[in-house]
Amino acid sequence: EVREVGGTSWDENENENENEHVSSSTRRRIASSSLACLDFHGCLGLRRVGVLLGGGVDGTLRSLSLASCRSVKNVDAIAIAGLLGLEYLDVSYTGISDSGIAQLAALENLVEFKAAGVRAVDSSVAHAVRGMPRLRSLDVSRTALVGNATLVALVSPARSSVLEVLEASFTSITDSGLARCLPYLKNLRRVDLESCNVETALVELRGCLRLEDVCIADTAAGNDVAEALSDLDGLRRLDVSFTPMINDIGMRYLSKIAGLRELSMSTMDRVSPEE
Repeated sequence: EVREVGGTSWDENENENENEHVSSSTRRRIASSSLACLDFHGCLGLRRVGVLLGGGVDGTLRSLSLASCRSVKNVDAIAIAGLLGLEYLDVSYTGISDSGIAQLAALENLVEFKAAGVRAVDSSVAHAVRGMPRLRSLDVSRTALVGNATLVALVSPARSSVLEVLEASFTSITDSGLARCLPYLKNLRRVDLESCNVETALVELRGCLRLEDVCIADTAAGNDVAEALSDLDGLRRLDVSFTPMINDIGMRYLSKIAGLRELSMSTMDRVSPEE
């Protein structure tokens, strides 16, 4: 597969020497530019990010996507951590793991950080997030070992009301972490907790009055959660699929959300068709 990267063809099937040549050519183009955005999404053969960037865009680069670049590793994270002007970074589904994720704590200007599906434990992600006081959007979905420590890192006094988007589906977040942190996340507009081990703490969502999009599919949410969600007048999209504890009573609560435009409720056996 050949992709266009900075105006240069990148052939993922090239051998190592040819790949070095392409990297050098691409690096020269990038280093002599004033690029603000670089998107390498899906370039499976991309490696040696530090050599590629070559220091030429340190002061100008604001957005970098390395999503699904499987050959990007922890050594590359050291170079990425030097891009102090970054406001957007996506390292989802890369080869970066614990030590690399921890290095990214240096990126204090990040506004949006995507680290979905990486092999990192909770403490490493929490350390990185703690160094990002301006963070408004965090995606750690399918980073299975991320849990309550990362949530706690998001609610330091300096940034308790900053976060707007939390994508944390298929993680290890639990009720105790939610109960502790949701009361401080007043600016949340979207939250995705699909398949997390959460239940009663979800009622704390009623205090997040700016919520527009909520996914609590495949959780133990019950009618008490449905009642809490009915207080959110701004809610537009809601996914309660595979939540067997919500029944007709819960659906009556949800029907009171006047602004709701999209409701997903697949496989809810305790809801009557007429509801």
